[in-house]
Amino acid sequence: MPKIIVIEGNISAGKTTLLKTNIRKIFPEAAIFIEPNSEANPWLSLFYEDPKKYIVKLQHWFMAHRLANYAKVLNEYKDHKIVFMDRCIYSDWVFVHNAYNTSIMTEESYDRFLKSREDVLKDMALPDLILYLDVKPEICHDRVINLRQEACESSIPLEYLQGLQDCYVEYLDQMKKNGVTIKSIDWNSFGSQFNNTVGTETRTNTMDTPSCEIQHELDAMLLEICNPILNDNVKLDTQKKESQGYKSLSENAITSILAAEIKSKLSKNEGCVDSDKEFVTDVKCFLGTLALEFIS
Repeated sequence: MPKIIVIEGNISAGKTTLLKTNIRKIFPEAAIFIEPNSEANPWLSLFYEDPKKYIVKLQHWFMAHRLANYAKVLNEYKDHKIVFMDRCIYSDWVFVHNAYNTSIMTEESYDRFLKSREDVLKDMALPDLILYLDVKPEICHDRVINLRQEACESSIPLEYLQGLQDCYVEYLDQMKKNGVTIKSIDWNSFGSQFNNTVGTETRTNTMDTPSCEIQHELDAMLLEICNPILNDNVKLDTQKKESQGYKSLSENAITSILAAEIKSKLSKNEGCVDSDKEFVTDVKCFLGTLALEFIS
């Protein structure tokens, strides 16, 4: 089974850039899963326009997408030595908890999400390593506005990013308690042309490539962080993953969440809200015939 390394961080922390440049160069044999951009997500721009109206649909979409990616890793990438992921289904909690804390999500919707999350994760193997890109919210906000320059994100307030950072602290602490290796690295200057300075007048829509010296330093740091994970061949680790349903994640996770949360409602036609139906549609879209086998 592959070693799973998840790159985590706030919005515009630099996760995708890191994966597409340094990670791909250092680990050319690795499978890499990139978080979809705003154009691929049908709910993201609507969420930023009206957060309270679209938060549930947005998070259902992300849950379906990340569940699909994890299922794909465990079923189609068994022979890979290492897989890197741009966020994962575990970190959905960060965004949902922040939405609840800021009253974007109702308590009822939050409780339903936690129940769905519990059903999904009870049979899911933990990642081997979480690499957290620690960036100040002020710098993330500046990058969102001046570097990414995606229209739908232009209205993101700084307070939203500050809330996400606070939730990430809680999330990483919980994952550490669950036995996941956590590595946090200062990412305030890497991947940013303005070297940790907010308010610089000149900007472009691309991130400057760090100097060769910095690149070598970064590569060495990444190797130092990842190599212990790759060289860990303790049999107990593998046995633990198999006991958690590592080999049969797709079937257990999908049937659990759909049977418990949705399928019974659809069959009885009782209490089925639009978001449930859309979630089923999202799962079918991402998991294709795999999902259809258990939903239909």
